Amino acid sequence: MRKVRYLCISDIHLGHSRTSTKDIVQSLHRYFDDYSNRSIFSNIDIIFIVGDLFDQLIDVSSHTLYEILEFLIRLIGFCERHHIKLRVLEGTPSHDRQQSRIVEAVSTIKKTTADVKWIKTLSVEFIEDLELSILYVPDEYTSSTETTLQLVKDLFREKEIDQVDIAQMHGMFTYQMCHIPGRYDTHDESVYLGMVRHFINIGHIHTSSHYERILAQGSFDRLAHGEEEPKGGMLMTIRDDGLDSYEFIENQYAKIFKTIEMRYGDLERSLNQIDRQLKGIPNESYVRIKAHKLHPIFLAFSEIKKRYLFIHFSKLSLEEEQIQENESTGNIDYVAVEIRPENIVDMIMEEIHPLQENDRKKLKDLLVGMQKSSSEPMYPS
Repeated sequence: MRKVRYLCISDIHLGHSRTSTKDIVQSLHRYFDDYSNRSIFSNIDIIFIVGDLFDQLIDVSSHTLYEILEFLIRLIGFCERHHIKLRVLEGTPSHDRQQSRIVEAVSTIKKTTADVKWIKTLSVEFIEDLELSILYVPDEYTSSTETTLQLVKDLFREKEIDQVDIAQMHGMFTYQMCHIPGRYDTHDESVYLGMVRHFINIGHIHTSSHYERILAQGSFDRLAHGEEEPKGGMLMTIRDDGLDSYEFIENQYAKIFKTIEMRYGDLERSLNQIDRQLKGIPNESYVRIKAHKLHPIFLAFSEIKKRYLFIHFSKLSLEEEQIQENESTGNIDYVAVEIRPENIVDMIMEEIHPLQENDRKKLKDLLVGMQKSSSEPMYPS
């Protein structure tokens, strides 16, 4: 395998209710330097969008769709001109809803020569010209990460491999949730690290982090309070000699979500503090004021909004924040897994335990056959 350079971005969330698609797309245009030869990404091998390209279902009549199409057309054109492969992984079902298949449709309509693929299933791809093997794991692929891991192991046995070069995943590893109260269905980082030679990139959690060779690039743009850290993507370089490296490339035009905690007890100094901290802030930014619930700043909220007509203000009392933290401690977070054609057979098999291995295989083959026959057109051409 020769040196391979690739960009990973994720959790773009086109169609988001707060950070508009127009703003996100403009940030993407700037991030890629208007898709020009000047772009620092013009000489890379692959661009991975690691899940959650979309935030919700997009109405065809919405202007949002046309903003999305402009982005995809320009990105695919950029990939074609610079011989960059584009891979888009299916993310959380309630967000992407398999709308990311549009990248392949746009590529087909454009009659582009770009190598573009939408990845909706758990799979391993081998790219011959790069001598690169890639594991893809979409979010909520089965009813549990344990079942998904077993399918990954089965897939490796089927392909007679022990490892792949890199992995692209959407979901969460245990290390990402260790400081967040509640119980979560997380991937086991130690097992996946043993199955991947170089880097694992994962989307879903919006805060960037790393654990050994696992890189979570975080969301491309800011979408809510609590995400005030830098946003962007990971530029990765892998080599056979082991001198792998990565660099976080910041989206410097990300939407501003800013929390201002009041340091003074009187109104005048508190207003001066807000003025200082909001100096030069862009219009349409989101600002949250945090103070004790009886702080005079909350009585002057209408005055603050008049001073900054184009800023979105909200408030959070310290007491309310404490209550939220107490209520979340020890809670078990239940996340419903969407039943889809890709996972229904495995979900049924997971509930059937007493059968012998041979009988389980026969039953699974029967269910797969029934599923296949039910999906065939009633009046085939």
